[in-house]
Amino acid sequence: MQENEQHCGHPECLGVCRPLEFLVVKLKLKLLLDNPAFCSQLLRNFEEQSLFSDITSGSSYSFYFQNIEKWFTLASIPYRELSPKSRYSVKYVILYALWFQPGKPPIQAFLDPLIQQIGVLSSEGALFETARGMQRCRARLVLVTRDLPARAMLLCMKNFNGIAVCCYCYHPGMTIGDDHLHQYWPYDGTLERRRHESMKQDVITATATNSACRGMLPVVSPLIAAPGFNMVDNVAIDYMHVVCLGIVRALLDMWLTQRSESYFIDDKVVFLDRRLLSICPPIVINPSPHTMKEFYTWKANELRFWLFHWSLPVLRGVLPTEYFVHYSLLVIGCRLLC
Repeated sequence: MQENEQHCGHPECLGVCRPLEFLVVKLKLKLLLDNPAFCSQLLRNFEEQSLFSDITSGSSYSFYFQNIEKWFTLASIPYRELSPKSRYSVKYVILYALWFQPGKPPIQAFLDPLIQQIGVLSSEGALFETARGMQRCRARLVLVTRDLPARAMLLCMKNFNGIAVCCYCYHPGMTIGDDHLHQYWPYDGTLERRRHESMKQDVITATATNSACRGMLPVVSPLIAAPGFNMVDNVAIDYMHVVCLGIVRALLDMWLTQRSESYFIDDKVVFLDRRLLSICPPIVINPSPHTMKEFYTWKANELRFWLFHWSLPVLRGVLPTEYFVHYSLLVIGCRLLC
């Protein structure tokens, strides 16, 4: 054990924490700020945009960052001022922590140190000597991306197959089948939308009664303490499970199994496979297309490539026009959002 390591005192800490862990993050920021190429992107001025094209186009961005000197965004951890292409480049992403224990980490012990330090940088900031002079850098958490199981952990909600577990509305949800594992939320136009304040009140009620309240568990999520963070608007939709493994797989199942419907195309699957397998994607796209008969074995990545790249040229002229046009809207909409 090194001399600078000590027990953090957190009730969920399973071992020894490094109190200087955040200083490594600051050191990484300092190294990046010494890079002229990084600074030239970071300090660029954004023109007003009439189209939604990036995180900088959204209302949350305008609300948080208007009339503020200069902000970084640490999440896991990219910077929102960088171009989308550079934002998720490995050389510009700061790794906050690694978990090397069996099972999942206790979320409070894992995130509390980061949230506390983001709070300090949000209110006070830190001065750095950069290639373009002294700059005061601040941090704010503006977006969290996660899959459905991780969402339940981060927001301290019931699991995704429970009652009232949608993090955007209060619909109790309905299940399919005897095992009650498949949850869906039919839209009826009268759904009550979740709000950040109402979720905080649900946590207070759940904690007071020691039982779940409208999907919230009697545990306080560390994200509540993040300055300016909205647990509804700043949590991204999990399109991997919802779209790729959900809607896209369900559509393939309908098209290839429901013989009595007008959209049934399994009788043309040999022709469809010939089209699909004739596609020669660039080497950066992996894996290459597999036959449609194997769609049950396709992983989320393969379903994503099918949605964005293969499906429209393969289905054109085979799927009836009404369904093809409707499906095209799904492809275009998802492509714009992703």
